[in-house]
Amino acid sequence: MPRVVRAVHTESPSEELWYRLLSAGTIEGAKALLRDRISQDFFGLDYHELSRAKSGHSGEFDAFRTITSSDVGEHAAEISYCIRQVQEFYAAAKASTELTRPILYYYGMVSLAQALICSTYVFQSVKRAHGVQVDFAEQSVRYKSGGSFPDSMIVMRSIRAST
Repeated sequence: MPRVVRAVHTESPSEELWYRLLSAGTIEGAKALLRDRISQDFFGLDYHELSRAKSGHSGEFDAFRTITSSDVGEHAAEISYCIRQVQEFYAAAKASTELTRPILYYYGMVSLAQALICSTYVFQSVKRAHGVQVDFAEQSVRYKSGGSFPDSMIVMRSIRAST
């Protein structure tokens, strides 16, 4: 059943976004978010579309399942840490030069992707890798199987396909 999208009217979208995001920056806030998502069976993703996307992707992927009530405590802690990291990376990026700013935004996005994945799925094994390989000689970027970016790409494809 499609979830009703609620419009948020604000004169400061950036501040509103941070306010909502940071509500999951505490363990209790993350627990409330997870309990709400589980009770409404809403994860913003089509689980079957995600499975299809994973099966059509070359490379190995970890087994996964949708988060349940028994996972809330452990996942709430990780989500809150990820959200606080995002805030710190973005604050540091604002105060840095253009030489280091992209790196800080990159790691902020990695933390945000990890929070999204952790708020939706439980993977069989824990991945602590980017899943990106950069070859400076070839001037190329390749996605490796496993890691935050390949997993978040699959999640994003699932979101697009279900909307």
